[in-house]
Amino acid sequence: MNEKFKQLALEAKMATADFDAGSYYVATPDQMQKLCELIVRECARLADEETSLPYDSYGEKIKQNFGVEQ
Repeated sequence: MNEKFKQLALEAKMATADFDAGSYYVATPDQMQKLCELIVRECARLADEETSLPYDSYGEKIKQNFGVEQ
């Protein structure tokens, strides 16, 4: 798994579980929602970095689309 995803999973307070097939992240619905919100915020941040729009940025449009508050 990408290091950024691992960082976001930790930030969402997700746990890991070890099974015979390997390690997996486990999450409650609230933790999963937090992870998704963090991913949307990261995408919005990257979109804003790549644009120079003074207002109504791509990042804001991404957050609005997914219902992520400021």
